[in-house]
Amino acid sequence: MVSDGETPHVLAAVRSLARGGYEVGVAAPAGSLRSEASSRHARHRHDVPPVEAGIDAYLSAVATAIDDVGYDVVLPGDDADLLALSWGRARLSAVLPYPTHEVVVRAVDKLELVRAARAADLGAPDTVVADDAALAAVVGAVVVKARLHWQPESVGADRHLEAVDCADAHSAAVAAAAMRAQGGEPLLQECIDGQLSAISMVLDRAGRILAVTQQTSSRLSLRRTSVRARTVTVDEELVERVRRMLVSLGWHGLANVQMLSPAGGHPQVIDLNGRFYGSLALAVRSGADLPVVWVDDALGRATDDIRRGRAGVRFHAFEEDLRRARAERRHGIVLDVGRVIASAPFAAHTTWSATDPGPSLRRVRALARTAGSRLTGRRLS
Repeated sequence: MVSDGETPHVLAAVRSLARGGYEVGVAAPAGSLRSEASSRHARHRHDVPPVEAGIDAYLSAVATAIDDVGYDVVLPGDDADLLALSWGRARLSAVLPYPTHEVVVRAVDKLELVRAARAADLGAPDTVVADDAALAAVVGAVVVKARLHWQPESVGADRHLEAVDCADAHSAAVAAAAMRAQGGEPLLQECIDGQLSAISMVLDRAGRILAVTQQTSSRLSLRRTSVRARTVTVDEELVERVRRMLVSLGWHGLANVQMLSPAGGHPQVIDLNGRFYGSLALAVRSGADLPVVWVDDALGRATDDIRRGRAGVRFHAFEEDLRRARAERRHGIVLDVGRVIASAPFAAHTTWSATDPGPSLRRVRALARTAGSRLTGRRLS
């Protein structure tokens, strides 16, 4: 598992694969938080430089880690790792369970995703390249997002170009210019106000569904990601349209397709995560063990049974929900924090596990050090 060391959702995959009988190793930059590496389920730990510092050194370190242990499969933690490993797969002796690099790039390209969604009878927000003409035509609010979060030639750039909500044409132009300065190609996307949901699945090379689950979010983080969510009964018609979209892109393997549903409207596809994603622990808890199914298929061990996530399972990203409550204070800080705490029991969590407490303890120590540093700074000032 190759990660930046600060993507806690990778931890859910580490735990899942270890429980599924796999020997798991984690590669991440030295000195990173590495919550996934502190899991008792991670048998091996490797230091690799961050991909944004230079792809050649990154690929060399990953290749060495693979050869030292003899790993069968290599998996990315985020989009930068995905694109880098896909681009340099010829240098790696382990299986990278993805379609060709051209397909990978097309599938994570936000503009191509919109086109594929609409061709598969799925809704998608209006999206155009943020050129001068498009920026001049902006009226009202718009989202500026990168067509690709990262590219192999983007040495020194951020590994993830965040989308920016812009209130008007001026702020959109500023955001687009900043994104170009970081090496990204900015897009303008229609703002949609709706409920966030997702369909996650694993497809084999023939486009057959091996595992599937569906979820809806009841609370979003400050970054507009799920901090509280639950699984729902799978909508077979919607799942089939999502499957057709992925097949049209040439995709196989893991896919987390995110959608926004306006009140009284149809779901609009806004993103495709072709790697482990934030609420992965929810899919695993629901019975759709996506990491194990994905790796089993990559190694030719898949069965004919489709693993379906059961409805009613809950997910909670405690730390992000607490951060949201402190910032938003919708009903006052005491009540909001109380509701965050009340949401924690019996939910699947990003980091916490009673049987694997190491990552949580490591995170608590890191937060305590940060709080102590801030307190010391205030006293000195």
